[in-house]
Amino acid sequence: MSVNGYLVGAVLMVVSASVTANSLLAQGRAIGTEPRPQTERWLQLQREGNAASRYSQAATPAERELANRRWLESYEHPIPDFFEQGIEGSIDN
Repeated sequence: MSVNGYLVGAVLMVVSASVTANSLLAQGRAIGTEPRPQTERWLQLQREGNAASRYSQAATPAERELANRRWLESYEHPIPDFFEQGIEGSIDN
């Protein structure tokens, strides 16, 4: 998939999540009456599960094994004291 394809997918996910969150907010299911920062509202949506999918999204045993292997392999690389600016990469081809 191209970078543009990923970008379009990301935009669609954000719009979809925003519409879902706004609909829950309008129904009063996601927040109380006091004003809160947007981050706290998103965390509350996650905590209460009001915007959760109705469909199970469990990983297969093979997927869990690969994820655990990547996690364990991440400890093989030392954490640098600092990161050099300008070498973080680019998404341009």
